[in-house]
Amino acid sequence: MRRVIAIVLAGLLMSACGSVSLDTAIRNWKIQSNFESNSLTLRHDVSHAVTVLAPADAGSLRHTVCAVLLMDADAANSSLPTPDSQASELLARAYHDFADAANVCYSASTPAQISHARALLTAGVGALVEGQWRLRALTTH
Repeated sequence: MRRVIAIVLAGLLMSACGSVSLDTAIRNWKIQSNFESNSLTLRHDVSHAVTVLAPADAGSLRHTVCAVLLMDADAANSSLPTPDSQASELLARAYHDFADAANVCYSASTPAQISHARALLTAGVGALVEGQWRLRALTTH
C-alpha cells in the first residue's frame, strides 16, 4: 500500500514539474510571436487602408497598401494558436477579416465594394481588440 501511495505521489510531483501557468504561457507566446508589435502594425495598416479606400484614390497606392495589409495579416495569423482557445478564435477572426478586406480592397472599384472592405476592416479591428483584452484579462500584471 505504501508503495502504491509513493508511486502516485511521485507521479503527481512529476506532472506538476512540467506544467506552466496560463499567465506564463500567454506572456511567453506574446513575446515569441511579437504580438504587441504585430498588433500595432495591423492597426496602422487598417488605418492606411481606410484612407486609400476613398473612391478617388484607386490605383497603385491602394494595391500596395492592401497587399501589405494582406501580408501582415497572414504573418500574424501564422503565430496562432495562442495558449487560450478563445483568444485564438478572436484573433483568427480578426486576421481573417483583415485578409478578406485586403482582397476586396485590392480590387474595389464600386462604392459597394469599398463599403464592404471598410465593414470587414471594422469587424477585424473589433475582433482584434477583443482578443487583446482577452489576453490581458488572463495575465495578472
